[in-house]
Amino acid sequence: IYTAVIPAVPLSLSSFTVCMWVKPTTVSNKTVLFSYGNRRNPYEIQLLLAQTSALFTVGGEAHLVEERDVVNPGQWTHLCGA
Repeated sequence: IYTAVIPAVPLSLSSFTVCMWVKPTTVSNKTVLFSYGNRRNPYEIQLLLAQTSALFTVGGEAHLVEERDVVNPGQWTHLCGA
């Protein structure tokens, strides 16, 4: 599933939370679950899976949070990044 939103004016994010339930059938090296970007930084905010880890980045990999061994194939998992 893919969607794109192109606002008329740039968004000014000062605080946010991204949450979702996921049930991966397989785990791969990098699966992007959520991505927000702008012209200056196309990867401004990302929530992704890497094997059994969940990663949340803001401003690229400069601000990366990784939680290991939290995602298992065939099992529902609630993920949030704030």
